[in-house]
Amino acid sequence: MLGFKVRSRLDLPNDTVVDFDFGDTYFFVGKHSKVKGKSKDPYRMMVGFNVASVSQSYNEIKDKGVTFVAKPFEAPEGGYWCMTIQDPEGNILQFFGDK
Repeated sequence: MLGFKVRSRLDLPNDTVVDFDFGDTYFFVGKHSKVKGKSKDPYRMMVGFNVASVSQSYNEIKDKGVTFVAKPFEAPEGGYWCMTIQDPEGNILQFFGDK
């Protein structure tokens, strides 16, 4: 949905992992057999991504069925922009960067 490049997948009987490639770094997302149901507090942990342009990121994903918690806005302190979305599992993802 967000266009992240999948580096690898691992499917085990009780665990599933997707490893996303971001050039020199990667982002590892996994399921675990001890986690049941949806998160009761999706704001407890928010993953943030630094991007070159929040507006450009918004334009790339706005028509892909993404749920926006906050469309691009300038942070109250000024100087950088933010956008917050909810992924299909209800997790909160934030994007920070220039307009």
